[in-house]
Amino acid sequence: MDEGLKNIVHVDSQILNSIGLCGERYRLEHVLNRRPVSKAEALERGAVMHTMLAHYYRGRKDGRTAPETHGALVEEAIMLGREEAAVAEFDLSQFEQEDLQTFKDNILHHQYDGWEILDVEEPFTKLLYDSDDLQILYEGIVDLHIKDAHGEKAVVDHKTEARQSHPFELSNQFQGYQWAFDSKMIVNKIGFQKTLPFKEKFRRLYFPYKDELLAEWKRDVVDSIRTAIHWHQTKYFPRNRTSCDKYSGCIFQRVCKEEPEMRDYRLNEFYIQTEPWDVFTRDNV
Repeated sequence: MDEGLKNIVHVDSQILNSIGLCGERYRLEHVLNRRPVSKAEALERGAVMHTMLAHYYRGRKDGRTAPETHGALVEEAIMLGREEAAVAEFDLSQFEQEDLQTFKDNILHHQYDGWEILDVEEPFTKLLYDSDDLQILYEGIVDLHIKDAHGEKAVVDHKTEARQSHPFELSNQFQGYQWAFDSKMIVNKIGFQKTLPFKEKFRRLYFPYKDELLAEWKRDVVDSIRTAIHWHQTKYFPRNRTSCDKYSGCIFQRVCKEEPEMRDYRLNEFYIQTEPWDVFTRDNV
């Protein structure tokens, strides 16, 4: 990002979240491109579930819904899940009893939802802002793009959870998806809880954002990007200490809590350097 030249910025919800949380986190995550050595278990479980769901919904898109093809489709998705779980070194017994059973229960619960699958893991790039000095391209990959039983289009994002929780309605991800596709947003909740009935474990939450809210979101995106450009120009990325304990704690706490001369050592000890974050190759990071 060079002062005096037009900045062309590619941004997604992950980068926006990082900017909003803390300048130093943004620097470590998206300037130095550091990631923890290993993913949190919840993220690993969610990634495997996403893989199985993506295969299943691609099959539905291709018309594999009849009894003679649907069972084979579910088994194919399960085999993919087992392969990923083995690579991730899951407890395979727990995976069979909890994750695979949850996947099968979820499919059973929503098998006759009336959804027409328009696309699966659909990438997009859309111009969000353009001026003499700045162009912002907003990007992402949506889990599902569907037409529901009433003929209305919607964007769907799968979210796994060990405890029942309500999504943050002002999420950059959800508002960005609705803005990009001009259709309502559905969060497809998939719970790992053993004791809850299906209707509480497998919830589909609707978030139809008003145009005024999306206009505010767009203005906030532009402001966030201009803030980050200023950080790059000054090479000063201020810490936001009030965000350190948000979302189970910042992944870089073990670096920032050290005295300055020890931070590079901790960074190299607990974090690897990866390719720059790219939403279209996110699963390789």
